[in-house]
Amino acid sequence: MKSLKSESVMIHAMFCWLAVALWMTAIFVISASPSVATSLEPAYDFSVKKFGHVVVYGILTALLFGALRLRISRKVHAVLLTAVIAMLYALSDEWHQTFVPGRSGSLRDVGFDALGVLGGALWFGKSK
Repeated sequence: MKSLKSESVMIHAMFCWLAVALWMTAIFVISASPSVATSLEPAYDFSVKKFGHVVVYGILTALLFGALRLRISRKVHAVLLTAVIAMLYALSDEWHQTFVPGRSGSLRDVGFDALGVLGGALWFGKSK
């Protein structure tokens, strides 16, 4: 019979991975919509959207790290795997956008995504 603690750990892991899946789904859904127009001036529009890339992928990095750290004991390995998965998702997201009318994939956007991933990886890499 499983102990209550092991069931609790398994439920925690399920919620961590559910959060990752839901966040990735949200990214996919937003990317599947035609270009998001704003009433901001072009320079502000660009800044807000690119800052959004950084924040969204920073959050994805945090969620992935939390889920992976449950099974990967060495923090450096968890951080590296987190960064690889997040970057692969960023690349796949931009590729996905090439199929969406009114959108295009952009390596520049992947670069902004990478800033969020890097920020998250550095944060978790330095934390205790």
